[in-house]
Amino acid sequence: MEIPKTITLRVGDMNTVRLPGLGTAGYAWTHEVIENSALIEVSTGRGALPETAGGSPKPGEAVLPIMGASVDELIYIRALRAGRSRIRLTQRGPGKSDQPPSKEHILEVDIRN
Repeated sequence: MEIPKTITLRVGDMNTVRLPGLGTAGYAWTHEVIENSALIEVSTGRGALPETAGGSPKPGEAVLPIMGASVDELIYIRALRAGRSRIRLTQRGPGKSDQPPSKEHILEVDIRN
């Protein structure tokens, strides 16, 4: 799975970015808005099934996570004002906050009216 480098939104829109999960190994993603934080609102979530788990469910179909499988993490980005913002996404293992991240990604967010 490739994390996008840039996303384009209109003011008021929300976008979901899927991050590959390693939760079963204790790894977690964090985010930091590093440019123009007043332009976007960022929140996180969990629970998306890995794409290899059979794809999207059909309407009304129950979806059960695969026992022992890591689930992807989600970053929700809402555009508040026009402009350009940047988010630093980092993935670290447990007890490794003082070490470089195992993965790091900069996401550019272009917001239009």
